[in-house]
Amino acid sequence: MLSGAEILEICRRYAWDNFYVGEAVPAEKAQNAFKAFAVPEGETMYALADFTFVGNAKQGVALCDSGIYWRNMWSRADFLSWSDLAALPLKQSKLGAVHMGADDLLNTGAKTQLLPLLQEVQMLLRSRMEMPEAAPVADSAEQWLVFANGKQFGPYDQQTIIDMAGGGMIDPAQAHAWREGMPEWKPLLKIPEFEIAGVLHTRKQEAGPPAEAGVLKKTRETLKPLDLATATVDDLVILPGMTRAAAASLIDENKRCGGFTSTEDVAAFLNLPPHELEALRPHITFSERRSAPLPPHAPLHHKRVVDF
Repeated sequence: MLSGAEILEICRRYAWDNFYVGEAVPAEKAQNAFKAFAVPEGETMYALADFTFVGNAKQGVALCDSGIYWRNMWSRADFLSWSDLAALPLKQSKLGAVHMGADDLLNTGAKTQLLPLLQEVQMLLRSRMEMPEAAPVADSAEQWLVFANGKQFGPYDQQTIIDMAGGGMIDPAQAHAWREGMPEWKPLLKIPEFEIAGVLHTRKQEAGPPAEAGVLKKTRETLKPLDLATATVDDLVILPGMTRAAAASLIDENKRCGGFTSTEDVAAFLNLPPHELEALRPHITFSERRSAPLPPHAPLHHKRVVDF
C-alpha cells in the first residue's frame, strides 16, 4: 500500500524534537521501541517519534511497513494499519494529543508535526484507494490533564482516569484535574465526573492484594527484597504498581530475555510512572543476568531500521 521509500520521503519533510527518520533513528531507541510497541518480527521501522521525558523511546509512535505502532503512558502497545488510518478522521487537541477517529489517541505530550505528517500519508493513501474524506472528529471536550504525585500527566479521557484511580496508579484524594474551559485546577473528587474514582480506590485499598487461603498477607514494609529470577506471581502482586496480569507478564519476559538487569528495565516494561519506579526499587533484586550485554548497534530480533 505504501513503499518504504514513500514513507521516508514524507517523513523527511517534517522535523521536531525527538523525531528520527531512516538512518537517524538511534539504535538503542529503536530496540526499545520495537519491544515496547510490540512491533512484529520482520517489520521495518522508517521513522520514530519519542514521547518520553527521559528519551528512552518506550512511549511514542513508529511508522513501519504495515502501519503505525505506538504506546502511550499507562496503556498497552497498539497498532493501526495504513488502510485503517486512511478511513479515520484525524485531529489534534489544544493539549497536543492526536486523535485518530473516536477510539485511538497518540498522546504526544507536546505540540509536534505528527498530525500534518499523518494527514499527508492519509491523503496519499486515499488517492490510491479512491476514498471520500472522513467525517471530522467531534471537539474533544472530555480530555483531562491530571496532577498527581508531584507530576502532571495526560491528556486522558474520563474513563482512563477512573481506571487509574481504581487500579491504584493515582490516589484520587490527592490528585487534581483540569480540562479546557475550566478556570482552574480542581481536586479530582470535587469534580462530579470523578466521584466514582474515590469509591473504586477505597475498595481497592480495603480489599488489599490477593492471597491464597491460609497464607498470611505480608505488608510491603516487612517484605525482604524479592529475587525476580525466582519470584512467583503471588510474591510480586503486592508490590507497587503490580497486578496479577502484570506480574505474570513480567515473569514470562524475565525468562524470555535472559533476566532483567535493573528496576528501570522492569518499570519500562510495565510502563510505570516515575513515582512507582522509585516505590518498586527497594523490593526487587536481580541475581540472574544475561550472559553478555547486547552490542550497542545490534538489531533487536532481526528487526530493521533502514534508509533508501
